[in-house]
Amino acid sequence: MLQKEIKSERLHKSRTVRAKDDATLTLKMLLQKAMWERQWREFGEIEMFMDELQKARLRNRSDFEDWVYSLKGPLYQVLSRQLHRFDVDPHCKKLLTAIEQALVQAISREEDLWDLWKQDIRSAVPELKPTKPPRLGKEPERSDSVYEVSLEAKEEFAKEKRPSGLERKPERSDLVYQPRFSFLDKLISSRKEKKSRKLEETFESDIASWIQYEKTVAEWMEHREREATKLFSADLEKWRNYESQLNRYNAAAHAFSQALQALNDLQAKHIAGKPSAVVDVCDLFLMSSMYSPRYPQDYELSYDFQTKILIVEYLLPSIDHMPKCKEVKLGGKPLILLSETARRKLYDSALYQIALRSTYELYEADNMELIDSIVFNGWIRTFDKATGEELTLCILSLQTNRAEFKAINLAYVDPKDCFKGLKGVGSSKLHAISPVAPILQIDRKDKRFVSSYEVANSIDDSINLAAMDWEDFEHLVRELFEKEFAQDGGEVKVTQASRDGGVDAIAFDPDPLRGGKIVIQAKRYTNVVGVAAVRDLYGTIMNEGAMKGILVTTSEYGPDAYTFAKDKPITLLNGSNLLHLLEKHGHRARIDLREAKAIFAEREKDKKAN
Repeated sequence: MLQKEIKSERLHKSRTVRAKDDATLTLKMLLQKAMWERQWREFGEIEMFMDELQKARLRNRSDFEDWVYSLKGPLYQVLSRQLHRFDVDPHCKKLLTAIEQALVQAISREEDLWDLWKQDIRSAVPELKPTKPPRLGKEPERSDSVYEVSLEAKEEFAKEKRPSGLERKPERSDLVYQPRFSFLDKLISSRKEKKSRKLEETFESDIASWIQYEKTVAEWMEHREREATKLFSADLEKWRNYESQLNRYNAAAHAFSQALQALNDLQAKHIAGKPSAVVDVCDLFLMSSMYSPRYPQDYELSYDFQTKILIVEYLLPSIDHMPKCKEVKLGGKPLILLSETARRKLYDSALYQIALRSTYELYEADNMELIDSIVFNGWIRTFDKATGEELTLCILSLQTNRAEFKAINLAYVDPKDCFKGLKGVGSSKLHAISPVAPILQIDRKDKRFVSSYEVANSIDDSINLAAMDWEDFEHLVRELFEKEFAQDGGEVKVTQASRDGGVDAIAFDPDPLRGGKIVIQAKRYTNVVGVAAVRDLYGTIMNEGAMKGILVTTSEYGPDAYTFAKDKPITLLNGSNLLHLLEKHGHRARIDLREAKAIFAEREKDKKAN
C-alpha cells in the first residue's frame, strides 16, 4: 500500500492518502486538493472572518472599519471586501446551517460525483503548453553562428577604421621611411638631418595610428564577444526556463492523464461489480463530502468481500471545531454567542449526523450492492486531563445492514434518535467523551502467527549476530521491534518459520487512522544485500496490503537496493543500525561478517564430511 501525506496551508489541514498503485495515489491526491479548494471557497474565508471578528471588541460600524484597516496581509483582502457589502450575520448563520443540516444536505445532493471528479482532473491540467522562445528552434550552443563575430564583419569594420594610406603595420625598414638625399642634401648636413627627422616623425605617427587602429579593432571585437556571450546566456536561460516549464507541463499532463485513466478504470471496475474497487470508490465518496474545513475528515476503510462488511474508522471533530457565535449585529449590539449548552447540543448532533451521513454516502457509493453491512466507528483525539497524554478514543459505533438503513427516511429523522434506533453505541452525551468498545474493528489477526520466545536477554558482546541461528535471529528482530513499537502501544507478531523470503514478522501500529500493518523481514546475511531482496519486500508489502516494510540485515545494502527503496514505503536497516537498536534497548552484541563466513564454511565442510 503506497501512501503520501498532503497538506493544505490555507486550511491548516493534512491527510495521509493511501492507494495500491501510483496512478490511484495521484488520483486521490488530486481530488483531495480539489475538495479542499471547494471547502475554502465555501467556508474558508467565512470561518477566518468569523474567527477574527470574535476576537475583536466591536461596538458599531465605525469600530469595524477601523479594525479592518488595521489588519495586514490576506485577511485584510478578505475583510475589506465585506466593507462594501457589510452584512455579517448571514455568514454566521450559513456556518450553523451547514452543521445543523449536514444530513439533509447530503440527501439532497444531486450532482454526479464521477463527472465532477473528471472535471476536477481536466481543470487541473495547465491550459497552455509552453512555447519555444522567439528565434530558438533548439537549445543554443556557444558555437552557433548567431553568437560568433563573422570574419566578413570583422574585415569590414577593420577596413572602415584602417588609417588612410596604410595597408599594413608600418615597419622601420619600409622604403617609404627611407630618406633619399640629393647632392645638395649631402653637402648641407642640416638639410640631410631635417629630411631624416621628418621621415622618422612620419614613421612614428603612422605606427601610433596603426597601434590605435589595432586597439580599436580589438576593443570592437571584445565588445562584440561580450554582447554575443550576453545574448547566448540570455537565450540559454530562456531555453532552460522553457524546458523546465515544458517538463513540468508534461509531468503534470502525464500525471493527470494517469489519474483520469485510473478514475475511468475504477469506474469500470465499479460498474462491473469488482470487489477490489469497493474501498477506493468509498474513499472518493467520503472525501467528497462537504463539511466545514475545520473538521479533520480523516478515516480508514477496510472491506471483507466474503462477509461484504465495510468497516470505517473515522476521526471526528472535537467540540473546539464548533462555531461559538450565534448571531452578529454590529449596529451597536455585541456579538451574540452560543450558550455552552447549545454548543454541546450542536456538537452531539453534528457527530450523530456524521455517522449517519457517512453511512448513507457509502451505501450510495455502492450502487452495485457489494456492501451488505457497514460498521462506522467514530474516534476522537483528546487529552487525558490527569496526565496531559494524547488519547485516541472511540466514542460512538454503529453497525447497519443495507435493508434496514435504506428503509429509513433520513430527511425527517432526529439524528440522535435514529442512531439509537439503529442500536448505535455511544454515551448519551457525546461531548463528555466517554469511550465505548467498537462493535467491530479492522481485523489484525493472522493465522501465520506463532508463539515467540525471548532472545535479547541471552546475547552479549560475545555473540556474533551474523553467525547465530537464523530462527533465533528472526525472533531477536521481532523482540527488538516489539520494544520499539510498544512505546506507542504497538504490537509485533512473528510468523511461522519458512525461510522462503516471505514475512518474518508483522507489526501493528494501533493508531486507527494513520496506523496499520508493517511487514518486517530479517536477513541474517554475510554478503551485500542486493536489489532483488528489496524488490521481494516491496511485492510482499503490496500483497499484504501493508502501509510499510522494514528490511533488517546483519550486512550491508548495495547502491541499487537504496535506489529502488527511494520514494517507496521501505526502510532499510543494516548491521550498524541493528546494533544501535540493540544498544537503545539495553542489549549488546557484535557483527563480524568474516568470522561468520568462516564458521559457515566450516559447518558446510563438516556436513559434507559426515
